[in-house]
Amino acid sequence: MQYHYEKASTMTELAKKYKDKNVVWFAVNSTNPTTPEANREFAKKYKLPYPILDDRSGTVGRLYGAITTPHLFIVNKDGVVVYDGAIDNAQTARRSMAATRSTTWIRLWPN
Repeated sequence: MQYHYEKASTMTELAKKYKDKNVVWFAVNSTNPTTPEANREFAKKYKLPYPILDDRSGTVGRLYGAITTPHLFIVNKDGVVVYDGAIDNAQTARRSMAATRSTTWIRLWPN
């Protein structure tokens, strides 16, 4: 995940790109333990243009079936998940997935 914030700026750049296109972007932090203060510090450090939902219980992550870090969900205007998977095909994501021994890291949902 650090790669997408520290080196590639993937998250902030995508959020900025879609800001004026009627897209709501936010992060969900399912890290246990974490604190709201840690989320605020992270957002400030990386100048995030979007909020972070505190999910230290992991409830939201489990409900959506998140398996990568970061895990991206795209939900259309009707509330339907239309993409579910990794943010990109970077080698860091592949190594992360190999470490968890998971082979499913992209799921396309029917419209």
